[in-house]
Amino acid sequence: MKPEIHLFIIWENAYKFKDNFIKEINNKTHLNIIGKHKIIWNAFEENLTRFYRKRPVMSDKANRVGRGPFTLIVVEDNSPQYKERSTSKGKEIVNINIFDLKEEFREISGPPNDLIHATNNIIESNHDLTLLLGVNCNDYKKTKINKTLNTDIIGHKGWDNISQMFYVLNNTIDYVVLRNWQPLPNDFLLEGHGDIDLLVDNLKDAVYILKANPVFPEKHRVHFKVKINNQQIPFDLRFVGDDYYDINFEKDILKNKQTLRGFNVPNEYYHFYSLLYHAFIHKHNIKDDYKTTLSKMTEDYNPQDFTQINAASILREFLNKHNYKVTKPEPSVRYNEGGVNLING
Repeated sequence: MKPEIHLFIIWENAYKFKDNFIKEINNKTHLNIIGKHKIIWNAFEENLTRFYRKRPVMSDKANRVGRGPFTLIVVEDNSPQYKERSTSKGKEIVNINIFDLKEEFREISGPPNDLIHATNNIIESNHDLTLLLGVNCNDYKKTKINKTLNTDIIGHKGWDNISQMFYVLNNTIDYVVLRNWQPLPNDFLLEGHGDIDLLVDNLKDAVYILKANPVFPEKHRVHFKVKINNQQIPFDLRFVGDDYYDINFEKDILKNKQTLRGFNVPNEYYHFYSLLYHAFIHKHNIKDDYKTTLSKMTEDYNPQDFTQINAASILREFLNKHNYKVTKPEPSVRYNEGGVNLING
């Protein structure tokens, strides 16, 4: 396997073991330390919550690991080995070079048994490094970063710009901008469309990473505000399993995503059918601007072709082909029962 970057975090309450752990890492011929950083968090509990995304407030873990400066060690593993291990999430395939060393360090530093953090795979490495230092594994090797950092997790005070936000999302969650992305990343919103619509694999993770604040108190509402360039930008966060689309439809949109100008969007096929579904099922009638947009996405149809009858027929064929169902979304979304009856008729 090709070399991988991994991380060890030595929390404050394991600080006395730091030099021994660094020596042990250096003794591993397959591991090469490429960076050591002292990190000071000012909003410790909030940072832990965004980092681990497990509960609203992580005061108990903060008390266990210590709230003071901690040490980040960045290593390159030249010979990764992946095998199954028992983790806090159950049985997982992990890089045992890192996992087993973490368990050894935890045995020495504990109890408690969580004074050492380490990454299990390259996906987790990208996630953790991006949140901690604002760069992914590839960019870390090209970027000079201070050895001491007095800074909170990226996005703590909002995002400098939307490109920064998308860079972090690209390395932390699975998502697409569902539609109306034409102005991005230079401008936020398309005229006539009041928010940025994201489909994400996990709502809780997206909310923590974005530092998104809900607009409405109802749990079913997915309208949020995200601070970007000192502006509160509206977002709708749709997520896999929310019945906005059939769950397999949502999974396939994410699976077949493509990257455009630094952010993820559906591919042409899923863009067309997800937009047609939205215009037909989530609206009472397909508006003229949707008809124009849809006709520009394909050579098969003109704007006048998107009548209720024709749209139902086109959608029915698509849904049947993939064994997707029409699903009733949460109450704040319109639901065109007449259109659904045409599809099912």
